Amino acid sequence: MKARLSYPFGKRVIANKWNFAGILAGACLGMFIIYTPPLHVVFGGNYKLSPLYWLIPVGFGLILLAWSSLRVILLRNSIEHMRVKDIKGLMMCKSILYLTSALLTCI
Repeated sequence: MKARLSYPFGKRVIANKWNFAGILAGACLGMFIIYTPPLHVVFGGNYKLSPLYWLIPVGFGLILLAWSSLRVILLRNSIEHMRVKDIKGLMMCKSILYLTSALLTCI
């Protein structure tokens, strides 16, 4: 539940060093597949690929990041509406709650 309500960027992302290793490994694998001549036959590629084509996956990644942030905002707003509001004038003492929970455990 905690991960569903936190944004996909921030302190948690840079705290895990394996995130950068995964990004680097994925980029290296993509470059290997695109720029290795024997694989051109398999994938129908060309070694003269323009660097502008790398902007397509970068743009898709930014769209995913924006979608994830929007999803977190919508989830947080929906949880705020579902939350039970405090009743004005209701004064509950913690000792009463403690006694009722203690009675329920004894039964």
